[in-house]
Amino acid sequence: MVAKPIAALRPFATAKYLRPFGLCAGEFTVPDDFDTPLKEF
Repeated sequence: MVAKPIAALRPFATAKYLRPFGLCAGEFTVPDDFDTPLKEF
């Protein structure tokens, strides 16, 4: 029995240009309690 390939390994494509710092500035806010533990856990 001959094994058939199920995936092809290829290099990860990188972005052609860097995104500018602050691209989404003002689009969302991080709440003050962002890093507090969740009650469910």
